[in-house]
Amino acid sequence: MIPLKRRWYGQGDIRVAHNPELLDLAARSGCKWIFVGFESTNPDNLKAMKKEKINIVEQYAESISLVHQKGSIFSDRLCSAWIMMTKAFLIAP
Repeated sequence: MIPLKRRWYGQGDIRVAHNPELLDLAARSGCKWIFVGFESTNPDNLKAMKKEKINIVEQYAESISLVHQKGSIFSDRLCSAWIMMTKAFLIAP
């Protein structure tokens, strides 16, 4: 992608923010936007979804900051009622 000089957009989980090598490569290759589903800010809901080890509420702000520092826009979706979700798929309102 780097030689093509194209802008692109991606999707991943919150762990992408804590992988500096991946973030740097994404930024250099033209990544302008990363979509991440936070699912919930309630630790009990995250535990019920078995996502408490991936989505750590206390790290959300830091994760967003790390992505922004590399020049990408961090887009997120927060599900207010996690019951609407099936296998981490968010049904947007």
